Amino acid sequence: MSTVTFPGVPRKVASRSSSVRAGEGYGAGVAGDDAQQMGPLPVAVFLAELALLAVLAVAGARLVDGTAGRFAFALLLPLIAAVIWGRWLSPRARGRLGHAARLAAKLMLVAVASALLALTGPTWWGAAFLLVAGALFTAGELSERR
Repeated sequence: MSTVTFPGVPRKVASRSSSVRAGEGYGAGVAGDDAQQMGPLPVAVFLAELALLAVLAVAGARLVDGTAGRFAFALLLPLIAAVIWGRWLSPRARGRLGHAARLAAKLMLVAVASALLALTGPTWWGAAFLLVAGALFTAGELSERR
């Protein structure tokens, strides 16, 4: 098999992408060395992270009266959580917290979101979100610790 080079593309990238053979499947040879297989738990944890943002948006929209206030809170609460998550909790964060502190911070975000949801809507929604998201984040951190 001959190596194909393209102008402006480093040789390493060109050789990696051209090393894909028929039958290796979509994306074979393209993913980096740090590619991980995703099981059901990481997918569920990611969905819980998205649900956290959605819960904060819904609760924020219900916290205040007036269209402008609802819109502002529906945007600001998830934005604040996303900034916190990206700065200290995400897998690629530069200042990533240790396991115990990261789990505590995640559970605190879930508790705040659950409390806001319970205050602005049916109480059982907040309780259900607290139980499900809290369990998923805890399981995700414990599996990552191994």
